[in-house]
Amino acid sequence: MVSWTRVPDDAPIIRQKLSLSFEGPNGHYSIALCPKLQSCLTVHFGGAEEQWPIATKEASGSAIRLCGVADWVPEILSMFCWFELTIGSQASIKYWGNHVVYREDVANSP
Repeated sequence: MVSWTRVPDDAPIIRQKLSLSFEGPNGHYSIALCPKLQSCLTVHFGGAEEQWPIATKEASGSAIRLCGVADWVPEILSMFCWFELTIGSQASIKYWGNHVVYREDVANSP
Protein backbone atom coordinates (compact mmCIF):
# COMPACT_ATOMS: atom_id res chain seq x y z
CA MET A 1 0.00 0.00 0.00
CA VAL A 2 1.30 3.44 -0.96
CA SER A 3 1.70 5.98 1.83
CA TRP A 4 0.81 9.53 0.75
CA THR A 5 2.03 12.70 2.49
CA ARG A 6 -0.11 15.83 2.26
CA VAL A 7 1.60 18.80 0.59
CA PRO A 8 0.63 22.23 1.98
CA ASP A 9 -1.62 24.33 -0.28
CA ASP A 10 1.04 27.01 -0.73
CA ALA A 11 3.87 24.55 -1.53
CA PRO A 12 4.60 23.81 -5.20
CA ILE A 13 4.21 20.19 -6.30
CA ILE A 14 4.29 20.63 -10.09
CA ARG A 15 7.87 21.35 -11.19
CA GLN A 16 7.47 21.42 -14.98
CA LYS A 17 4.74 21.70 -17.59
CA LEU A 18 3.02 18.39 -18.16
CA SER A 19 0.34 17.28 -20.59
CA LEU A 20 -1.45 13.96 -20.19
CA SER A 21 -3.63 12.40 -22.87
CA PHE A 22 -6.64 10.21 -22.00
CA GLU A 23 -9.28 8.28 -23.89
CA GLY A 24 -12.72 8.46 -22.28
CA PRO A 25 -15.98 6.81 -23.33
CA ASN A 26 -16.80 9.86 -25.51
CA GLY A 27 -13.37 10.34 -27.04
CA HIS A 28 -10.03 11.99 -26.43
CA TYR A 29 -9.27 14.61 -23.78
CA SER A 30 -6.09 15.93 -22.19
CA ILE A 31 -5.06 17.42 -18.87
CA ALA A 32 -2.37 20.10 -18.63
CA LEU A 33 -0.46 21.03 -15.48
CA CYS A 34 1.67 24.15 -15.14
CA PRO A 35 4.15 25.16 -12.41
CA LYS A 36 2.81 28.75 -12.48
CA LEU A 37 -0.74 27.56 -11.70
CA GLN A 38 -0.64 25.17 -8.74
CA SER A 39 -4.29 25.55 -7.72
CA CYS A 40 -6.00 23.96 -10.75
CA LEU A 41 -5.50 21.79 -13.78
CA THR A 42 -6.66 22.55 -17.29
CA VAL A 43 -8.78 20.03 -19.17
CA HIS A 44 -8.88 20.18 -23.00
CA PHE A 45 -11.69 18.45 -24.87
CA GLY A 46 -13.33 18.87 -28.26
CA GLY A 47 -11.62 22.22 -28.95
CA ALA A 48 -12.69 23.66 -25.57
CA GLU A 49 -10.97 23.89 -22.22
CA GLU A 50 -11.99 24.11 -18.60
CA GLN A 51 -10.14 24.49 -15.31
CA TRP A 52 -10.81 22.14 -12.41
CA PRO A 53 -9.70 23.32 -8.94
CA ILE A 54 -7.21 21.22 -6.97
CA ALA A 55 -8.35 20.73 -3.35
CA THR A 56 -5.53 18.49 -2.06
CA LYS A 57 -1.98 17.71 -3.16
CA GLU A 58 -0.07 14.65 -1.96
CA ALA A 59 3.30 13.04 -2.66
CA SER A 60 4.79 9.58 -2.28
CA GLY A 61 8.41 9.45 -3.41
CA SER A 62 8.45 10.88 -6.94
CA ALA A 63 4.72 10.23 -7.47
CA ILE A 64 2.08 12.91 -6.93
CA ARG A 65 -1.67 12.80 -6.40
CA LEU A 66 -3.97 15.75 -7.04
CA CYS A 67 -7.61 15.67 -5.94
CA GLY A 68 -10.45 18.10 -6.51
CA VAL A 69 -13.74 18.83 -8.20
CA ALA A 70 -14.34 17.60 -11.75
CA ASP A 71 -17.06 19.78 -13.15
CA TRP A 72 -19.76 18.16 -15.25
CA VAL A 73 -18.48 18.07 -18.82
CA PRO A 74 -20.67 15.87 -21.04
CA GLU A 75 -17.70 15.08 -23.32
CA ILE A 76 -15.85 13.56 -20.32
CA LEU A 77 -18.32 12.99 -17.48
CA SER A 78 -22.06 12.45 -17.38
CA MET A 79 -22.24 13.89 -13.85
CA PHE A 80 -20.48 16.15 -11.36
CA CYS A 81 -17.66 14.12 -9.71
CA TRP A 82 -14.49 14.35 -7.70
CA PHE A 83 -11.22 13.53 -9.44
CA GLU A 84 -8.07 11.85 -8.20
CA LEU A 85 -5.19 12.33 -10.65
CA THR A 86 -2.16 10.16 -9.87
CA ILE A 87 1.11 10.77 -11.71
CA GLY A 88 3.93 8.28 -11.26
CA SER A 89 5.32 5.51 -13.43
CA GLN A 90 1.83 5.46 -14.99
CA ALA A 91 -0.67 8.32 -14.86
CA SER A 92 -4.36 7.74 -14.24
CA ILE A 93 -7.42 9.67 -13.17
CA LYS A 94 -10.29 8.30 -11.12
CA TYR A 95 -13.73 9.90 -11.10
CA TRP A 96 -15.85 9.22 -8.06
CA GLY A 97 -18.72 10.40 -5.93
CA ASN A 98 -20.69 9.18 -2.92
CA HIS A 99 -17.84 6.76 -2.06
CA VAL A 100 -18.12 5.02 -5.46
CA VAL A 101 -15.47 5.07 -8.22
CA TYR A 102 -17.40 5.65 -11.44
CA ARG A 103 -14.50 5.31 -13.82
CA GLU A 104 -10.71 5.29 -14.08
CA ASP A 105 -8.92 6.47 -17.22
CA VAL A 106 -5.26 5.59 -17.78
CA ALA A 107 -3.06 8.07 -19.64
CA ASN A 108 -1.95 7.16 -23.14
CA SER A 109 1.77 6.63 -23.62
CA PRO A 110 3.57 9.62 -25.15
